[in-house]
Amino acid sequence: MFALNTRGKRWVYGQAFQTGDWLIFGNESSGLPDAIRQDIGEANWLRLPMQPDNRSLNLSTAVAVTEFETWRQTGFDGAV
Repeated sequence: MFALNTRGKRWVYGQAFQTGDWLIFGNESSGLPDAIRQDIGEANWLRLPMQPDNRSLNLSTAVAVTEFETWRQTGFDGAV
């Protein structure tokens, strides 16, 4: 299980995803609650790369970009 969060120290693109991995995203205004982040553990916090001084991506864009990367890494399983 991975938490996508601006406090993550590793990029999504540095993680080797496997079929069955879970991705947890928080809402746009406040992110993930502290309790959920702590349950997942800092070692499994990931983030998307951003340009300095830019705002974060909106939630739907962050989910789409991250989910596509996990799908790519797992060989586009189920694609037609």
